[in-house]
Amino acid sequence: MIIKPSDYLIDIIEKNPYTLLVIEHLQKFDYPKNVTIKEFCKDTQVPEDLLIILLNTYTNLSYTQNFCCNRELLPWLVNFLKNSHSYYKNEKYPLINNLLSELNKSINTNEAKLLSKFFHNYFNEVIEHLDYEEKIVFPYINELLNGKNKSKLIFSSEEYLEHHNDIEEKLSDLKNLLLHHFKFEKYYNLGRQLIFHLFELEFDLKAHSKLEENLLVPSIKKLELNTKW
Repeated sequence: MIIKPSDYLIDIIEKNPYTLLVIEHLQKFDYPKNVTIKEFCKDTQVPEDLLIILLNTYTNLSYTQNFCCNRELLPWLVNFLKNSHSYYKNEKYPLINNLLSELNKSINTNEAKLLSKFFHNYFNEVIEHLDYEEKIVFPYINELLNGKNKSKLIFSSEEYLEHHNDIEEKLSDLKNLLLHHFKFEKYYNLGRQLIFHLFELEFDLKAHSKLEENLLVPSIKKLELNTKW
């Protein structure tokens, strides 16, 4: 399914509830959903071209587009990504970490302790990548947009994208460990909640990576070429 401006937002959400994360990351929480994408964008000032790409990415992770953000759209994309960082750090990580702590208290085995340690180390790596984006990538984009002289910030798209694969592989390893090898005993409800939230985190991180790989980085490269240092 390819989402179009004439499609109704509520229909898209009902087919894929993960698209609610798009609305949340855009911080348009309470806007009525029984409108078309075009109407939603007109009333909220969200750029229609960008929203179409965001919704299509969240609907189909293999979705690609031949499109780069211009100077007006790029700040919207950066804010979207920043808000997704907040979601990871302030909601998903604490929630999953609390479930792992409950599991440790309930089962109290070496396997449960190793699981918590694995996730903690994994998320430290995620935080490191998010910090790189917030301290290097986003300020670098801001300087490009403002046409300032080249700063001491060094941005490498190759290094930036390489880290995505490591993050996705480690989360997949953790999820597979839980699904195939971990015994939850009578605390299956904790395991089910944990697996559900890991799937949700995995989905949003994959969408996040796709947007950076297919939209953000090409837009940065185009902006670099058009910027006179």
